[in-house]
Parts: sequence; C-alpha cells; structure tokens
Amino acid sequence: MAETHIGNAGFSVTKSFGPSSINEFRLNYVPSSYTAGQPVGGLGPSLSSQGFTGIVPGGPEGVEPVVFNSFSIGINAYYNRHVNNTYRILDNSSKVVGTHTLKFGANYKYDQVTDFEFGAKNGTFSFDGSETGIDFADFLLGAPVDYEQGAQIPMYTRGRYFGVYAQDTWRHRSNLTFTYGLRWEFATPWWEAHNQIETLVPGLQSKVFPGAPTGWVFPIDPGIPPTLAPTRYNDFAPRVGLAYSPNASGGFWGRLLGNPGETSIRAGFGVYFTAFEDITSFNEVGDAPLRILLGQPRAVALCQPVY
Repeated sequence: MAETHIGNAGFSVTKSFGPSSINEFRLNYVPSSYTAGQPVGGLGPSLSSQGFTGIVPGGPEGVEPVVFNSFSIGINAYYNRHVNNTYRILDNSSKVVGTHTLKFGANYKYDQVTDFEFGAKNGTFSFDGSETGIDFADFLLGAPVDYEQGAQIPMYTRGRYFGVYAQDTWRHRSNLTFTYGLRWEFATPWWEAHNQIETLVPGLQSKVFPGAPTGWVFPIDPGIPPTLAPTRYNDFAPRVGLAYSPNASGGFWGRLLGNPGETSIRAGFGVYFTAFEDITSFNEVGDAPLRILLGQPRAVALCQPVY
C-alpha cells in the first residue's frame, strides 16, 4: 500500500518603489511524506508459531516473507517511508532604466529528507529453483537460494542551495532585444545529520572506526567532510539571448515575410549547474558498521536460516 501526503505554506510580499521599480519577497515551506509497500494484514503470527527457530525478530512479527521467481507471499519485507521538508527564501527586484530592464535577486533553499527503511527486519527467503528447477518445489523441500535480514536505522540527509543573479534586458531597437546576465550558485552535496554515511578512499585508515578495513572511511575522519564530496564555490553561470523580429518595422523584410510582428527569431545560451540526487545516499542504507544487512551467501535451509 502506498500513501502520500503533501502540504504547501507560503508568504509573499510584492511592493513597488515608484513607477519603475518593484520587489518580490517570498517564504515557502513544503512538507511531504511518502510510504510505499506498508504491509496490510499478515501481522500477528509469531515466527516460532510458523516453525522458525533460528531467526531473531527485528520488528513486529507476521507471516514470514517468501519470494519466488514471479510472485511472493507473506508480508512485504521491504517497505519504506520518506519524510521531506523543503524551506525556501526568495527575493527578486526589477528596475526599468531607459531601454534597460534590470533584474537581480537571491534564492536560498534547505532540504531535509528522512528515510525510514524497513529491510526484512524479520528476514526473508528466496526460491528460484536452484535445487529442483522449480521454485515452488524448492519451497516444499525447504531449500531457499538465500536468506536476508536487515536492521536499519533512519537516515537523516540534508542539502543546502544558495544562488544570486543579475540580468539586463536591453531593448536596443523596437524589433531587437538583448538579454544577458550572470548567476553564481552553490549546492552542497547531501550530508547525513549524524554523519552516518561512508565512502572509499584507498589507503586511508579510519580514525572514527579504527577497526574498519583500510579505505573504508567516514565523515569527521581526517580530510573527509560531512558531505563526503567537496562543495564547489566557483560555479558561475552566464546567460545570453536575443529576440529579433525582422518584419516588425516593415521595409523589405516586412514585404517578404508578411504582416509586422508575425515572425520572431530567438536564440540563447546558458550554463547550468545541479547537485547529485539524494538517492545516492540511500544506496548506503544497511552498510556496516552503522547499520546491519545480512545476506546469507551460501546454501540455507528454512529450518536453519542463519548459522
């Protein structure tokens, strides 16, 4: 079962300063939550009542998940819930000076994403026919191809963005307009509020977790920022464009192309930057030593999943 809730709250003030200047200020807050695959029914029966003696429950017990090649039974072992909050502050100003329309402004955004992963807390068995050639026959024999169980804690990822810009729209002639501007911005790579993410740096030994394999390092380790990747502060994004109406003033082009204003030629160029998606952080859910996700790599049996 999937369930989504989205809200939106905003505050805006627009004020003019004489006949040629105007300013817009906005505050915005967008909360949302999304739950996918939450079990409906099947909860209550204990694992021991189903004959499982080697599983330590990690959550509310229910019908044990069993996965076949093309279908599954039992409660959904892998469901998740995302809770997002986005805060934004925006200010834009414009002023007309002769044939120029000047615009400038700033934009700040802060994102909070909390990911609750429920990764087979009570375990899950998979059958693919490795033993008999038929997945369901393997199930009847109690010969799964693997067993997985996880105990993840929530991941609290955060991201920050800031940008400022200035732009001029110059009406050079009645039928020719130039637009040019520059934007400076930075977007931090996502970080985890409790530093519960990790990365690989060959040859570096972790000081946060001294027992970690060489190269397996964490935020606060020497040279490792909370964002893992460095934040870029030299992202300058120029924009240029033009709009030309060759027949707006009549003459040869007017007679050739038709009535004034019917034809418009536009061109533009810009440089744009963006940040990595937060989904890259979710790939680390279950990684040791911050979380535990057990995958049994060898033959297991329904009567003894972990040994």
